[in-house]
Amino acid sequence: MPTTRPTAAPSTTPSTSPTRTPTVFSYDIDLQTLSGDQGFAIYGATASAGAGYSVSGLGDVNGDGYKDFALSTYYGSPLGRSSASTVHVLYGHSPTSAADRGFPNINLANFVGGPSTGYVIYGTAESARLTGIAAAGDFNQDGIDDFILTSFGELPFGAAYVLFGSSTLTSAALDLAGFVPSAERGFKIIGS
Repeated sequence: MPTTRPTAAPSTTPSTSPTRTPTVFSYDIDLQTLSGDQGFAIYGATASAGAGYSVSGLGDVNGDGYKDFALSTYYGSPLGRSSASTVHVLYGHSPTSAADRGFPNINLANFVGGPSTGYVIYGTAESARLTGIAAAGDFNQDGIDDFILTSFGELPFGAAYVLFGSSTLTSAALDLAGFVPSAERGFKIIGS
């Protein structure tokens, strides 16, 4: 098989040093004095409940044109169900003032769900553990984003919920213990 050999040495020697110095940005944010210009804080409902165990951007699950997100509280104990976990779905919105960009801090102990704020999801039973949250895109092709929750402690072998987004959801809470699959709400996948 014929081989090709270079007929002359390369005209330039490759450089091992960068041609530009990278720009490094340093911006310290003191979380104790966080301003609306820098972002906002979300405080857990109780000490050591594990708020923020899982956090995920969901896309636009209420169809208002703003991105939404969700966060789980690992040891949340809703409705007397020890460590059933909770997930707060928080709706994005436009800033209400230019000074603070309209995003005040959120205390989950005082969270009031609704069409403009979002809603809370309760785990099915003691130690159900809502641990995984993931955007699912527009799974049911209705023009509104959907998402998936996992409940690894749900008996007998864990479960996942595919929850459909909705522009007409008005409930402040979704209790998975009474979840009924539907074309409007979504469906449940049972582990095996």
